[in-house]
Amino acid sequence: MLSLPHSGPRDASGPARWFLREAWTLTPRGGSARVVALTAAITVVGRDPSAGLVIEHESVSRQHARLDREEERLFITDLKSAMGTHLNGDPVLRAPVRSGDTLTFGAVAYRVDRRSVPHRGRIMALAGALLAIALLAWAVLRTLPVQP
Repeated sequence: MLSLPHSGPRDASGPARWFLREAWTLTPRGGSARVVALTAAITVVGRDPSAGLVIEHESVSRQHARLDREEERLFITDLKSAMGTHLNGDPVLRAPVRSGDTLTFGAVAYRVDRRSVPHRGRIMALAGALLAIALLAWAVLRTLPVQP
């Protein structure tokens, strides 16, 4: 997948921005766990199997924290966890998260990244519309009389 590092609001503007979407990911620090893409508007973090991000560690509560995507922003909310949620080493109840920050759930840390990636749905919609216009133009041209 094409992925461009996010360096701020000037990455793409105008019409080009329409073809991109923001993707938030969590990368485990010092572990072999997988990188997690935050695709849902709300992701619950915890030991509970129904959590969007399941962390099986004794320092993590069943429903430890919640990550909220609001437009292009990301927020962390602690859900009254026993061992706390930390943003860059500081305890938080609710706070905005930025690319490059470190989130720690109990004793488990993740690096947060935000990237601009192609918005495949919009690209496919545009390609379909262009194909429909081309087919319509072809059909119209076929009905015109041929002149010698």
